[in-house]
Amino acid sequence: MLGHINPKPAALKGLILILVVTGVVYINSLANDFVADDWALVPLWLSQNLDLSSVFLVKANSVEYLPVRDLTLILDGRLWGSRPFGYHLTNLILYLAALAAFYYMIRNLALLTVGAEKDFIAFWTTLVFALHPLHVEAVSFVSARNNILAGLFLFLSFNVLMAGVRRRANIPIFLSVLLFIAALFSKASAVFYPFFMGMVFFFVPDSVIPVRKKVVIFLMFLVLDIGGAWMHLANASTAAVLNENYLRFGSGSAGLVAAKALHIPFFYLGKLLLPYPLSFDYHFSLLSGNYIIRSVLAGTAVVGVFLLLWIRRKRYPLAVLGIAWYFLSLGPVLNIFPTTPVVAERYAYFAVAGFGLVCALVLRESQKRGKGFLYAAVAVLMVWSGIDFARNRDWRTDISLWESAVSVDPESRKGLAEALWDRGRHEEALVQFKQLRDSSGDFRYSQHMGKYLFRSGRYEKAIAFYSKALAEGGDAWKEPHLDLAEAYEKLGRNTQALEHYLKVIDTNSVDFMGRYERKAKEGIVRIRNHFSPKVEELRLQAEREPASFRAQWELAFFLQSLGMFDEAERAYTGALQLYPSSWEAWYNLGLTYMKRGRWKEAVDGLDRSLALNPQNRDALNNIGICSMAMKKHDLAIKYYEQALERDPGFFFAAFNLGRVYFIIGNSEQAKKYFSTAKRLAGENQELQIRIDPYLAQLR
Repeated sequence: MLGHINPKPAALKGLILILVVTGVVYINSLANDFVADDWALVPLWLSQNLDLSSVFLVKANSVEYLPVRDLTLILDGRLWGSRPFGYHLTNLILYLAALAAFYYMIRNLALLTVGAEKDFIAFWTTLVFALHPLHVEAVSFVSARNNILAGLFLFLSFNVLMAGVRRRANIPIFLSVLLFIAALFSKASAVFYPFFMGMVFFFVPDSVIPVRKKVVIFLMFLVLDIGGAWMHLANASTAAVLNENYLRFGSGSAGLVAAKALHIPFFYLGKLLLPYPLSFDYHFSLLSGNYIIRSVLAGTAVVGVFLLLWIRRKRYPLAVLGIAWYFLSLGPVLNIFPTTPVVAERYAYFAVAGFGLVCALVLRESQKRGKGFLYAAVAVLMVWSGIDFARNRDWRTDISLWESAVSVDPESRKGLAEALWDRGRHEEALVQFKQLRDSSGDFRYSQHMGKYLFRSGRYEKAIAFYSKALAEGGDAWKEPHLDLAEAYEKLGRNTQALEHYLKVIDTNSVDFMGRYERKAKEGIVRIRNHFSPKVEELRLQAEREPASFRAQWELAFFLQSLGMFDEAERAYTGALQLYPSSWEAWYNLGLTYMKRGRWKEAVDGLDRSLALNPQNRDALNNIGICSMAMKKHDLAIKYYEQALERDPGFFFAAFNLGRVYFIIGNSEQAKKYFSTAKRLAGENQELQIRIDPYLAQLR
C-alpha cells in the first residue's frame, strides 16, 4: 500500500513552483532589521566566548531552553556578525526547506489514507501553508525561528518514520526519534506530535504496520514527549514565563482557564479565514459580553466537529487527520498555564498545516464540478501573497512593526513607546507612555519619566516617579525595582537601595540574559561591603555573648536586612533556643523562609508567632501570601479574612482578598474587596493606584 513515494517530474515541478513563489513573496524580508526580542538576544548571538557545547547544557538566553534554535542563531552570529540580512536569509532558507519536507509529509499521508491524487493534495496543501499570511511572523521575526525549525524536524521525522516502516528497517525509525528530539529542543509546542502520530496509526491497516509495532513506536515517542513537556514546563516556571501575577483575571480558576482554551482555537480560525488586519500584539480577553454562553457554544462546536469526524472517518480520513492536526497542534498554546502573550500569530504556525490540508481536500472535491473553485483559490493566494509582501514591510524596524500594531489596536501603544525609547526618541516615547497610562493606568509612563529624570541627575524626582510606577503595577517586574535601587544608591541611601536590589532577585518575572539580576547582584555586593564592618561587629558580639538573646537577635535582624537569609535563619534559630517565647523572632524567621520561597516552613514560623501573639494581623496576611504562592486560594482567603477581622482598617488584607478573588475569577467578590481597599486607602495615592489596574480589567 505504501508503495514508492518518489514524485513524478510534474509533481517535482509543482514543489519547485511553490518554493520559487514563496521565495519571491518573502524576498523583501531580507531587508528587515532586528526587532522586539531580537535586540535582547543579539549579545548572545554575537558572543565569541560562548562554548557552543554549553548551549545544550544551560539556558543560553536565561529564559528558554531551546538549544537547537540558539545554536543556529549563534552560528549565524559567527558568520554574519551584527548584520540582520544573514539571519533573515537563514530564516527564509529554513522555511523553504520546511516546505519541501512538509510537501513530502502530505504525500505520505495521502498515500497512507486515500492512495490517490497525492500530488494534487500535497501541492495545494503546501501552497496554502507556504503563503498564508499568519506565517509572516515566523519568517520575519528572527527570534521566532524556533517555529520553523520545529516544523522542519517534525516533518522530516514523519517522512523518515514512514520510510522505516515501508522498508521494515529500524535505523530510519531511530533517526525519526532523533529528529523528534531536535523538534522538542527547537520549540515546546512540538509535544503534540506523538498524539497525531497515534491518530495516523489508527488509519493504517495492521497489514502495513503490525499492532505491536504501532504500540512500541507510539510509546517510544510518548515517553520522550512526556520528558520534553516536563522539561519545558519546569523551565517556564523557573524563568517566570508562567506567572499568574501579571494581572490576569481568572488565571487561578480552572473554569475560566478551560473557557479561554475553548475560545482560542476559534480566534485562530478567524485569522486563518480572514488574515487581515494582522498584528504583533493581540489583546485577547474573555471579559467582553457573556463569555459563559460563548464558552458553551465553543465547547459544543468542538464536540460536534469531533463527533462528525468520527462518523465520517472512513470516508474522509484525510479530513479527519487535517482537523485533528489543527486542534492537537493548538493544544500547547491554549494558555492553560498563564503565559504572555495569550495569543500570537507564530503560535498558529502548525495549525495552518491542518487548515491547508482541509482546503486542499475541499478543492479536490470542488474541481469535479468545474474549474471555478481553483481559479478562486488562485485569486485568494494572490491576495495572500500581496498581504505577505506588505506585512514583511511592517517588520522592517521596531517602530514600523509597532506602528502597524497600534493601527490595529491602540492598546499596543506600549510596544511603540518602548521602541521609540530604545531608539533614543525619549520625548516621543513619553507622549506614547502617557497616552497608555491615561487609557489603562499602565505603570510605564511613571517608570520612564523616572528614567528621563535620572539621566539628568534629578535623582529625588526620579525616585518619586519610580515609586509611583511600583504602586501602579510595576512591583511585579524586575526592572522598576532595579531603577529605584540605582537611584537610591546614587543618593547614598544604601539601606533603601539594598531593599530594592534584593527585590530584583525575589521578583519572579522574565529577565532576558539575566541582565537585571546581574546588575542587582553587583549592587548587593557593593552595599554589603559598605556594611561589612557593622556585620563583623555584631558577629563578634554574638560570639562573645552566646547566652544573650539580644545579641543573637540583633545579628539576625541585621543579616535579614542585608538579605543574608541563610545566616539570618541560623541566628534566629539560635535566638529562639534562648527565648522560644519571642513572637517577633518566630515572625522574622518566617519572613526569611518566605524570601527564599520555602512556603511551608514560612507558614510554620508564622503560625508559631501567631500562637504567641494572636492579634498579629501581619502574620495572618503573610500566611495568606504563602498560601497563594502554594496555589491554596481557599486557605489564603481564610487568613486574609481573619487579618481583616483583627483590623477592619487593614488595607493590605482587603487588597489581597480582592487580588485572590481576581485570580480565581470571582469578579463580584474581587470588586467588593477592591472597593473596600480603595476606601481604606483614603488620600494615600500610592495605595489607591495599586487597585486601579485590577478595577480597569474588571470593568
